[in-house]
Amino acid sequence: MENSSSSSSSNQNNSNYPPRRPYNPYNPYEVVPNLPPYLPSENLYSTISTQPEYLFHEEAAVQRRTWGENIQYYTGSLYLTGAILGGAKGTMEGIMAAERGDTTKIKVNRILNAGGHVGRKYGNSLGVLGFLFGVLETGIIYARDGKDDLSSSVLAGLSTGAFYKAASGPRSAALAGAIGGLAAAGAVAVKQAVVPAIKRYVPI
Repeated sequence: MENSSSSSSSNQNNSNYPPRRPYNPYNPYEVVPNLPPYLPSENLYSTISTQPEYLFHEEAAVQRRTWGENIQYYTGSLYLTGAILGGAKGTMEGIMAAERGDTTKIKVNRILNAGGHVGRKYGNSLGVLGFLFGVLETGIIYARDGKDDLSSSVLAGLSTGAFYKAASGPRSAALAGAIGGLAAAGAVAVKQAVVPAIKRYVPI
């Protein structure tokens, strides 16, 4: 009798609680009586913030690289780009320059020499352009009281091209400046179009 009464009382107490079920994040959104609604699986990632968190408000207000980081970024990235493109071009030239009767060792040596020579040439040229662009952009942003926008990048591109070809005459400097300005504007446009799409899936 005691066992039956205790079991009946425990059943009554358990009836006061809502039914339990294991949590499954892959179930669709559904509302179960007496249970909180579950989040749909496709919205699980959207609830996680991918934006950087800052300790102080001053850090959140200034979201750009320092002058040293800016110069290092442009110099290194353009040097690496030039080395890769130049290495590929030199490799193709080495392959095309193969002669009948050359041994495999001579062919490989010619390809490596051509790839390294053209890769160094392109890498040094683009590295100098990146250094000039980083210095000029940092100076222009400082002169404009920290305004880091499209105008600063375009002015830096114009100045970089003009400085790079200044020794070749005014016409060459003007043409190089125009090309640099257009290249900077195109790079900023691509960045503004691509980076927001990447940030949706990759925390940057």
